[in-house]
Amino acid sequence: MNRRELWFFIEPDANEDVSSYDKTMLVVIAVSLIPLMIVTHIPLWMQWLDGIATFIFVVDYILHWICADLSEPPQHQGRARWKSFLLYPLRPMAIIDLLSILPGFFPINHGWRVFRLIRLLRTVRGMMVFKNLRRRRSVDLIVTALKKQREPFTIIFCIAVGYIFVSALIVYNVEPDTFKNFFNALYWATVSLTTVGYGDLYPVTVVGKTFTMLSSILGIAVIALPSSILTADLMIILNESDDDDSNDVSTPPTHAAHHAMSQIKLEAPPQSNQNDA
Repeated sequence: MNRRELWFFIEPDANEDVSSYDKTMLVVIAVSLIPLMIVTHIPLWMQWLDGIATFIFVVDYILHWICADLSEPPQHQGRARWKSFLLYPLRPMAIIDLLSILPGFFPINHGWRVFRLIRLLRTVRGMMVFKNLRRRRSVDLIVTALKKQREPFTIIFCIAVGYIFVSALIVYNVEPDTFKNFFNALYWATVSLTTVGYGDLYPVTVVGKTFTMLSSILGIAVIALPSSILTADLMIILNESDDDDSNDVSTPPTHAAHHAMSQIKLEAPPQSNQNDA
């Protein structure tokens, strides 16, 4: 495998589909984040697993460094090879990769746990894989529907934000004993509008309970309207796309058909006139 084949194998932007290498790196990134979810003593097998993930990150960094010049435009790849090698560690993605590698060389304990949060930067590299989804037809349909319905979504969002702010302002002044600060009132208004209602904060007066009921009713519309609008528009776009595809397949080549008919007429022998007989 030469360097160009290696670059097409490891770089998400170099191929249209998500390769097995990309999927493997996503799994390794997820595995490397598991120690951050455990506060107590980290078992030995998980420490070994973290070490393997760090080793894979190092190999991935080296492979990208070897193919650094191939990410340049074709006309600059030859003369910019050594320059690309020297400047690769200064690239934003290379810095992210390096910062995600460094925590693997420190012990997994409470003292170094904060530094291991840098490993979260590695998810940025993982998100690069999903850029290839833009080329898929289903994602194109969703993006088209969102663009077409941008104005209704914006109006619904503004209504929701405005109602949250107004209801929080009212309940904060009506029940200052329940809501100690305005942020708590905003929190209550948001969870009430989304019909979640955790129950940790709730009004006790008649006015507060009235706004809670209004928030729950309005929340149903706020949640249901965007999803129904998006679904209806997706169906319209999908039907139009299917109609275009069927028309492309079923439409006969008109120009070619006319040309073939003219050739048949030219090659056909002239009919004899019965009057001559």
